[in-house]
Amino acid sequence: MGDNYGIVNNGSGSINADAMASGPGAQAISGGGSAQLRDLQTQVGALLAALREARGSGEIDDDVVETGEAVEQELRKERPNKRTILGLLQGIASGVTQAAHLVTAVTDLQASVSALF
Repeated sequence: MGDNYGIVNNGSGSINADAMASGPGAQAISGGGSAQLRDLQTQVGALLAALREARGSGEIDDDVVETGEAVEQELRKERPNKRTILGLLQGIASGVTQAAHLVTAVTDLQASVSALF
């Protein structure tokens, strides 16, 4: 059999990929998958709701909510920047130290971002 630089899918096989490359010098770059990104965006939406509620009760300052909104905006970009997101989340973490449930939510998000990107 000759050289094969392609991807072959026959019969009952299936391929599920966000990025795929084949052949000499080929590169595939993925931001982690659209479903995973949507899940992360949902997590950020839930965090934002909790931050807004905490702001309303006086637990946190406005700037923490604004930082959460910046995370949401970064995740909407075509190529979200992991370092930017993690830096913003670190800023949120330092602003929610008095609210244990928010600390946990931010820590979980940091882990999700690190795993995704």
